[in-house]
Amino acid sequence: MTGRALLVLPVWMALAASADAQTLDIVPGTPVLSATVDTPFPVWANAVRLSVISESPRSFRFVRFEPATDTEGDLLLVTPSTGTAPQLVYVVLNPEVVPYANPGTYTRTAQFALSDYPEVVARAHVIVRLFGTARPNVKAVVAAATMRQEASPGDVVTIFGERLSTPPLHGKFGIHGAYPLTLGNTEVKFNGIRAPLLYVSNTQINCIVPQGVAGQRSANVVVSRIASFTFESAPFPLPLKETTPGIFTADGSGTGLGFILNTIAHSQTVVNSEVNPAARGTPITFFATGGGQLKPPYPDGGLVVAIFIPPVLPVSLTIGGQPAQLLYAAASLGEPGKLQVNAWVPQNAGTGEQPIVLKIGDNDNAAQKVTIWVK
Repeated sequence: MTGRALLVLPVWMALAASADAQTLDIVPGTPVLSATVDTPFPVWANAVRLSVISESPRSFRFVRFEPATDTEGDLLLVTPSTGTAPQLVYVVLNPEVVPYANPGTYTRTAQFALSDYPEVVARAHVIVRLFGTARPNVKAVVAAATMRQEASPGDVVTIFGERLSTPPLHGKFGIHGAYPLTLGNTEVKFNGIRAPLLYVSNTQINCIVPQGVAGQRSANVVVSRIASFTFESAPFPLPLKETTPGIFTADGSGTGLGFILNTIAHSQTVVNSEVNPAARGTPITFFATGGGQLKPPYPDGGLVVAIFIPPVLPVSLTIGGQPAQLLYAAASLGEPGKLQVNAWVPQNAGTGEQPIVLKIGDNDNAAQKVTIWVK
């Protein structure tokens, strides 16, 4: 990666010969690392040199940087992290963290100890100055099941772009039983309403469309990275409908063979495929999204624990153009934004690869062209 405006200052540290030494003087002041967060940079081209010295050879080790936070991670690395004084060590930018950091000034203190002494005996202060806009750039917002640029309240959507967030993080249910609204210093808003976050990374975010956009025809999607400064993406327009049914597919492309489970003897299941077609008159299970509002209303990103929470609008299904009897069509347990659909394969359905169409309210997924193998 190519950095810019780099100032490298030597720092002299004395590791006392006495094992009970507690403090050390560091001169000539605070070294500075400067880099741009928008482009890659070579680690060794961005280094502060530390000369570790002692009156007699002593083994030492790097302990940690302070302060360190879960959201920032370690902006810096020390290499080598152990050695015998006198020796040079280098403080370098961490290529796994710095590209995701917001521009600004960060202060870190490198702490060292003698290998045979548990307490910190030496400290070196480092200032990191990061330049660049770091403004998130949203390139697309699509429904997670169909990969189409449209969504509905409660839909699972995927945001693609650049500089969106941190290294990959998965959202988890919090103490209130819901996915977080902030993850890795990242927030997503639909018309100003924060969205529950399932997954964030630098190039992709998975989140749930807030129920608060119900009745609106479009949403401005804004990704924010929040630290000492807040950087927001330009608003990305996303068309909204009451429902946007979509069946999750086997390869995640949004089209083709659905990810469908055939039920066989004793409630066992097998993934539907050409070699494992579903028999006519047997039950199948699949997962979908875009069902719109639920009844009763459910909190955004909340953990679904009730047995039957269906969409407000009516649900129907056809396989090979024939109506399929629904056994179950409601919120998937433990998976916000998803619907679980159980249905019988019609006795009069054609064999081979057949279209499967889910309709909720006035909208269906026919354009998705999802299929199921039938025998």
